[in-house]
Amino acid sequence: TRSAKLNAKLYAKNLNIVTGRNDVQADSLQATPRAADGSEKPQLAIDSSALGGMYAGAIRLVGTEQGVGVRLAGDMAASGGDIRI
Repeated sequence: TRSAKLNAKLYAKNLNIVTGRNDVQADSLQATPRAADGSEKPQLAIDSSALGGMYAGAIRLVGTEQGVGVRLAGDMAASGGDIRI
């Protein structure tokens, strides 16, 4: 998806969110850009409201479109690994 909005808490062993105009391989999470189609980019690639939060062993957030932002208003905690944005 081009953008992700989190309005609830997410719990996972490993959490990966990949946004942008891509084809994403499920096994490797490798993102391959799609050709531009003239559609407008979202302002935020990843938007976590105060009601949303991420709790996982490791968290990886990837936005591949240039010029889009990330808003993290909720909590974020990685208990066993890194947080990568």
